[in-house]
Parts: sequence; C-alpha cells; structure tokens
Amino acid sequence: MPFHLLAPRRRWLQRLGAWGMGMSILPSGWTQANTLPPNPRLTPIEESPETAIKKILRGATSRRGRIEVQLASIADSGNLVPIKIHVPSAMTASDYVCEVHILAMRNPKPWAATYEFTPSSGRAEVETNLRLSDTQDILVLARMSDDSWWHETSHVVVSIGACESMELRY
Repeated sequence: MPFHLLAPRRRWLQRLGAWGMGMSILPSGWTQANTLPPNPRLTPIEESPETAIKKILRGATSRRGRIEVQLASIADSGNLVPIKIHVPSAMTASDYVCEVHILAMRNPKPWAATYEFTPSSGRAEVETNLRLSDTQDILVLARMSDDSWWHETSHVVVSIGACESMELRY
C-alpha cells in the first residue's frame, strides 16, 4: 500500500492510542457509563429460606397450585439440573403473571432466580438450569397481576452435590 494512504491511518491510530492513555489517567468515575441503581427486589437473597420467602412475599400469603414445575426427580450431578416452569395465564392487561421466583431450599444461598413478565410476554414460561448443593425441595413462587401469590414445590434427589463434585474433581 502506498505511503500516502498509510499516513492518515497511522495518525488516526496514534491519536486513538493517546486518547486511550488519557482515559486511563482519569478517575474511574469519569469513564464509567451511568447505570441505574440495582433493583433491591431482584438482587440475590443470601439469607435463610424462611427470611427469603418473607422478603419476597412482603407480608402476603401464598396458595398452592396454578404453577406447573417440570424437574427431574433424580439428578446425577447438582452442577446442572434443568427445570421448566409454566404458569398458565391469559396474559392480558387485566390478568397476567408479574413475577416468578425460584428458591433452592437447602442451597447456601437459597435464592436461585427471579423473572418478571408483562402482558406482552405472551406466556409465563421459563426454562433454566439450577446449581444444587444437595437433595432438596425447590420452591417456586408466582405473583399475579391481582397481587395474589401462588406456590409449588418439587423434590429432587441429587447424587453428587455441586460443591462435592468440585472437591472430587480436584
């Protein structure tokens, strides 16, 4: 490539490098993008399962039913346990699922996940994988648009817990 075509590119790269060096000298607060504060309802709850349930329900009571949980009854390893949750709902502006919480009752941190839905979600269905430390019950809580709470539990037997498998491997 002729030199007269390389010179503008070299100048551009030099300026880009100088800008990068200048940005690294600035205080870190100046270079970070503005972010929204974390939503306290969606942050992991690292307490006992009972305390976590009280924080999620915020004084409300839940009724059993209305949630379909598909979870294998036996898992070879706690590292990857697939779960599928479906909450039947019309998903209209007046009747829809607002949020779904998953709690692993015997994990050191029982909160596993929270999912929020809107009427435009189409259906309230979640497929994910859990990391489980031991044989335990999985609790699923769902809040509907009329502020009613529903729950369902499912028991899973874990052959090798997630923490144990790492110890065995190394």
